[in-house]
Amino acid sequence: MTTQEILQILDEKRVLTAPAAVAWDEVQRQQNRLNKAAKRLNGPITVTLTLNLLFAFTIFLLEQSHLMHGFLLMLGLMGGLIAFKYFVFVAPAKQALANAQALYNQETSQPAYQQGMQGFPQKFYNYHDLFRLYNLIAEGRASTLPEAYNLLEMQQFHETQVNLQEEANALQADIARSSRVSAVANVVTAYNTYRIHKDM
Repeated sequence: MTTQEILQILDEKRVLTAPAAVAWDEVQRQQNRLNKAAKRLNGPITVTLTLNLLFAFTIFLLEQSHLMHGFLLMLGLMGGLIAFKYFVFVAPAKQALANAQALYNQETSQPAYQQGMQGFPQKFYNYHDLFRLYNLIAEGRASTLPEAYNLLEMQQFHETQVNLQEEANALQADIARSSRVSAVANVVTAYNTYRIHKDM
């Protein structure tokens, strides 16, 4: 198979996978939207929950029944916040995610998409990997599809290793910052302890 034939095959497969790639990007976007919606109003809900617990403790354990109105008010406020969060933010985001997932499933179940998958490694049958395979062949870095598969797999492995290394570096930097803060706090504590004992 010539380079031009390989490029033509990869280009045809890219065209077949493009709608599914767009649908998958929408699924990811809607998932992020749902994650953000789930975190909205968590602060006010936590505050009202804490106040409810304080009211409950005061009312039931210390027998201060005149605070029942405050307890019921905070309970109603918390319930209202939870309902508002669900109906305004979470429910629409869940529906949008379900719609995006249904569109993605519809795109991947198209006969042309399924037919394009025949005889091609499923691992690389997505728009982004096909684009990278196309570039590897077009740039002359690989002359056959198996070479391109191996090269792409190696690139993906290295990218994963780089990402893991970046995460480890970020963790080490965070630990170093925490250590500096702890060291400063220890110095301040030692100085204060010295001053207290010096004054005695």
